[in-house]
Amino acid sequence: MSDAALNPGNMESLFGVVFMGLTKRRVISLSFAGR
Repeated sequence: MSDAALNPGNMESLFGVVFMGLTKRRVISLSFAGR
């Protein structure tokens, strides 16, 4: 587990997943506000 956490590639993919999640949430909130 610690090895995976220290792996730059894994951290980058994790950041990508989090970033995508935040972007998707923002798009959903914006679409709801637009109605």
